[in-house]
Amino acid sequence: CWIVLGGCNTGEYNDRFFVVPASDGTLETVCYGFCVACDEVLEPVNITFSVNMADEITSSDGVYFAGGNFGGNPGFQMIDPDGDDVWTVTLPAGPGTEITWKYGNGTVDANWNGTFENVPVACGIGEFLDRTFDVPQEDAAIDTVCFESCTSCIANYPVDVTFNLDMN
Repeated sequence: CWIVLGGCNTGEYNDRFFVVPASDGTLETVCYGFCVACDEVLEPVNITFSVNMADEITSSDGVYFAGGNFGGNPGFQMIDPDGDDVWTVTLPAGPGTEITWKYGNGTVDANWNGTFENVPVACGIGEFLDRTFDVPQEDAAIDTVCFESCTSCIANYPVDVTFNLDMN
């Protein structure tokens, strides 16, 4: 579990840290996974994530929400109940936290090997260019993006184009 609130975490793995004072003292009791007492922890909210796989050959193992500080390993399998190739998962998250993740086309093994998306620099953060979201105080749905894109997929449909030429 990563530490999600209060600023008592540092480093790649969000380890706790404590500056040792010059005199004796007592640390306050905190809730597991947090930097504050349990009665100060906000109830989690539900966040719905969705990725459009229309431009990909989707793995027979399905699509996964994984990586970053939130998706973890092996992550969470996403679903596509209506068969439109938009895969979703809804997960609880702590309000006020910044979460990071990637979408994976197929499973992720114990060594973090898998077909993770290459998130564009324009919408990725950190060394591994993860996606990011600041969790609000209420349930939310993140805009659907195309796999390996910052935006929704561009539909492939015919268009009418009219050309005019003035021969004068």
